[in-house]
Amino acid sequence: MNVTIHLTNSANVDSGGLVNALGLGWQITGPSPLPPFAVIVLVTAPENQSEEPFEVRLQLTKSTGEPVVIGDPDAAQPVELRVMAHVSPSTRRPVGLPSGANLIVEMAPGLFLESGIYEWVVSIDGKSQASWRRPFYVRAKADEFPPTLARSGLLAPVSEQVVDLEDQDVPEGGPEPT
Repeated sequence: MNVTIHLTNSANVDSGGLVNALGLGWQITGPSPLPPFAVIVLVTAPENQSEEPFEVRLQLTKSTGEPVVIGDPDAAQPVELRVMAHVSPSTRRPVGLPSGANLIVEMAPGLFLESGIYEWVVSIDGKSQASWRRPFYVRAKADEFPPTLARSGLLAPVSEQVVDLEDQDVPEGGPEPT
């Protein structure tokens, strides 16, 4: 099995089974309480994977590996989801094409996490691999680690991306085509 985990602002699955996502790929969020977000888990199974169901567990852990728990101390519950999934029958896909399962977990706004690094960890039938993890950071304050935009393969703070077009020499009729 191969597992890919994505963090996104929101996600859904359309009627054809395709995953749609907005704000895909963030690694820094917060500060708490957190805005709504979604965790996408894509499980790809080898072609010969049986059609028997398998358990997918998604758990939120601290950087120490301890489970994140929420609720009153007397009744605290780990932040986790367990679902039974299965791959499509081999008769419903071309020979040589692997199958898989898509899982989307939408988190409501208001989750309170202390500043620090956390990980979403996936296990399948009780087994996990190092690559089946997605770390992220919760800011202590809003201006900590400000967002960046990619430009020509380099990252620069958003404030450096502003271009004053009035200072540019643009010929009448627009720029020359390149």
